[in-house]
Amino acid sequence: MLEDESGNIIVNWTQSIEEDEWIYVDEDHNGDELNLTKGTKYFFNVIAKNKAGSSSEIGKSDGVIVDPSKKPEECDDLELNGDETDIDCGGSCPKCELNKNCLVNDDCYSGFCNSSKKCAKSSCDDGIKNGDETDVDCGGSCGKCENDDECNEDSDCKSGKCDSNLKICIGVDKCANNRLDSDETDVDCGGYCAEFKGKKCDDGQDCKKNSDCKSGSCLSGKCTAYEKDSDKDGIPNSEDNCPYVSNSGQEDTDGDDIGDACDDDNDNDGMPDDWEEDYGLDPGFDDADEDEDNDGLTNLQEYKEGTDPTNKDTDGDGISDGKEVEKGFDPTDSDSRPASIFPIILLIIGIILLVSGIGYLLYKNFTKPKQKKPFTPGSPIKPTTSFKPFTPKSADSIELRRRQAMERIMKEREEKFKQRDKMFGTFAPKGGIREKLHGRLDLGKPKAVKPAPKKIKTKKKTTTKKKEKKPRDVFEELSKVATSELKKYKKK
Repeated sequence: MLEDESGNIIVNWTQSIEEDEWIYVDEDHNGDELNLTKGTKYFFNVIAKNKAGSSSEIGKSDGVIVDPSKKPEECDDLELNGDETDIDCGGSCPKCELNKNCLVNDDCYSGFCNSSKKCAKSSCDDGIKNGDETDVDCGGSCGKCENDDECNEDSDCKSGKCDSNLKICIGVDKCANNRLDSDETDVDCGGYCAEFKGKKCDDGQDCKKNSDCKSGSCLSGKCTAYEKDSDKDGIPNSEDNCPYVSNSGQEDTDGDDIGDACDDDNDNDGMPDDWEEDYGLDPGFDDADEDEDNDGLTNLQEYKEGTDPTNKDTDGDGISDGKEVEKGFDPTDSDSRPASIFPIILLIIGIILLVSGIGYLLYKNFTKPKQKKPFTPGSPIKPTTSFKPFTPKSADSIELRRRQAMERIMKEREEKFKQRDKMFGTFAPKGGIREKLHGRLDLGKPKAVKPAPKKIKTKKKTTTKKKEKKPRDVFEELSKVATSELKKYKKK
């Protein structure tokens, strides 16, 4: 394509398959005679395109300025000189008209230098591509071209089909005939079809080179998915046990299909190697079930809980890590811990002591014997209740009760002495206790008690009366006799 310095297109894209040959152009893009302006700068744009339709980037020239003064002088001297093939034409001079002498096709405006070395009109049987032919002696105004001949449009081809990308005549598309042709690597793909039709083979189809495959990878004659090798260690990612860390040896100590170079747990014990190294554990030995600090948690549990496997109380709250985990508390937080039972024990002890003290006081209060005032003869006995007037009948009743009480006491005493006689045999005193007691106590008939005389107001007389034995004195005397007899018995 030719354009001026303002970007105006002078000659549009023109196609040529000739190598190292100039393209002869005498018309602009509107079909008018080419007429360049003196002093104007023009630029050539060139693009390369292969038969598969792939294009290069556009190349642009530095520009050419039209300057007729640069034309060689011999091209206008009406003489045959220099490299001219005819007077003032051919060679480095302008092209020659028809029937002028020429050496090559480029010497002629017609683009055809015949065997007679004369510029002539192109023909469809001159054995060269010229004129409007699309291939040698065919296409354009000439006859139809055979398959694989170059063409510009379908009418240039006998098959009536000109490939729009390859610009060649095609018959039945052999890259779409569902059969394996000789220049294909697999049915309708690879080889010719890949190069000229862009039909590359899918994974699993036959191939001869990478360009035959869509994946760009032909291994062992088969198209395969592109095998990426991210770490550039020569082992594809799909086979590399460390695809992103170079380890061409593929070492795998613990056999977990993760290479040692990228395995953060080489002994496969569930604990990262760097964590084990930080706490002095062995990253090459499975020590997950060990308990280094004897806190009730294994090393693996310590890792999961975030505790120190070498310190039984990570948070320093006085409770071991194992106890805190067992009770559902956080072993890494000193504020999270189970309540201490020591205060509870103190409280229980205090309650026990308090209850014991109260019980003891109550016991002392209810079991304390009542103290009796010492009895002294002649001391008046203050009656606690009021009595009915004393009569002889009531005196007899009192005396009867006294005798009955004495009899009961004597029987009890006698029973006790009998039991002792059985135990001690000959050491028992002769005679019954009853005789001894009868000898000392007067248990005769009750004395008659005269009724109290009626009170008569008289003058008080001071008289001394003999004291009578009261019931209380009798009991005391009986007790003294029994005690005396017991002492004699013990002495014997």
